[in-house]
Amino acid sequence: MGLDSSFCLVFPRRAIDIVLDAFSKHVATADREKLQSLPKRCCLNMLFPQDGEVMGYLDLQESPCSKEGNFLSVGCVWTTIYAGSELACLWSAAATTDMSLLFNESDAVKNTWLNIAETSAALALFLDIDHTSWNMLHPRKVWVERPSMEDYGWPLDDIPADVDKYLFEALEKAGIAGAI
Repeated sequence: MGLDSSFCLVFPRRAIDIVLDAFSKHVATADREKLQSLPKRCCLNMLFPQDGEVMGYLDLQESPCSKEGNFLSVGCVWTTIYAGSELACLWSAAATTDMSLLFNESDAVKNTWLNIAETSAALALFLDIDHTSWNMLHPRKVWVERPSMEDYGWPLDDIPADVDKYLFEALEKAGIAGAI
């Protein structure tokens, strides 16, 4: 199995609309209506500014990318929202190993996610690298041990059994548990 990377944007549940509004600005226009289907997992074409890593990734792809203004689509990013009674996370996973490498290496991709975090009500933004550790990118940069998903019944039909407990532990490990 190849590399598996994803972004996890943690926020108060009451801020779902604010987060989706910030996120939608980075989703291809044709896919924005799919945001209505969240929390069901869906394939969204995310848009990123051009940098060397994005261009290198797109050069490896068989199908041409779409362009909207100065932004390029990198293809399917599997996205869902997990929501507890207090906390929620927008989880966007790379569809391929090559896309996982792009998530890990591209400043344009990371800066896009930072923009989403900073313009929404996000408490934290984590880059999950292969289910072992998280690179927290917001509100500060630090490596964080990822909580064990299995301890919280995750995934149980792709829905964590206790979202709040899992996300509170993640915030505690990141040193920002009192943020909510």
